[in-house]
Amino acid sequence: MKRPPIPPSFLHLAGSEAGERKALLIHGVLSSAEKMRPIADALVRAGTCDSVWAYHSWAYRGHVSQSTTSTPSVPTTPPSLKELLDGVGRQLSKKAAIIAETPSHAIEGAGQEIAGLLALLGWENVTLVGHSLGGLVARCAVEAYGAEKQVGVVVSLGTPHWLWSKPHSPEDWQETPVDGVRYLQVVGNDDWVVYRKGWGDFTPDDTEYRGIVKVLHRDLDHGTIRSDFGNSFIPELISAVRDTPSLWRKEHLVLTDCDSDVPTLTIKEDGFDYPGSKALEGFSGRWVQLETN
Repeated sequence: MKRPPIPPSFLHLAGSEAGERKALLIHGVLSSAEKMRPIADALVRAGTCDSVWAYHSWAYRGHVSQSTTSTPSVPTTPPSLKELLDGVGRQLSKKAAIIAETPSHAIEGAGQEIAGLLALLGWENVTLVGHSLGGLVARCAVEAYGAEKQVGVVVSLGTPHWLWSKPHSPEDWQETPVDGVRYLQVVGNDDWVVYRKGWGDFTPDDTEYRGIVKVLHRDLDHGTIRSDFGNSFIPELISAVRDTPSLWRKEHLVLTDCDSDVPTLTIKEDGFDYPGSKALEGFSGRWVQLETN
């Protein structure tokens, strides 16, 4: 059967166009599809994916890639954005404010288009990778518009899920993780957008959902998580979440629980060396710290 033509909203970045292990990358505010190329190259180089594309819609970029000189209006649904950001002051960048103030229709429109195009193309087990606001778009495509039929894992890099969701009321999107889809959130310790760890939570209580893994990376911030992607072991982490029941990959990766006194977990090729921590579900909803030794 003849393959349907690739729509112009999908830009090929790396690997073979006909590759089976596909990833679709979604950029954030003040950015573009081309700036996702370091991630695409890293995913192919590591063998995580063999066909990497980027979402390249001018309808989406035209809104999220323009800075504003005045403060956009914010929905009055309590708590207000001002209350959410109170006390952060200079620590919060202009980009974080733009993300928080991005209207629901910009995200829902992009998510709807992506879900429709994935279904039209018939791609299977796609890895969606969204940087910053792009992580919200990836979630929306899966949770609101049926893309879970084509998507195996949703990866967000430095996405302030909670920060954006509190002042918004999406039209079609309930912001509820889909059972059967794995979720990975990676945030750099020096991220100035996910300034507080809780701003990166998917829901009010992520521990209620299976298949959610949230990782703090010691050496990255909001910008370098995109530009230095190939040197951060994130492709291996994505492969582990997508392809294995356990989070294991390399001997020199260490996951340390950030919220308790649980002993350090050293990842080895034959699985975890910490009893009882062999399954992905054991990390569901918990923030863990990734360190390179």
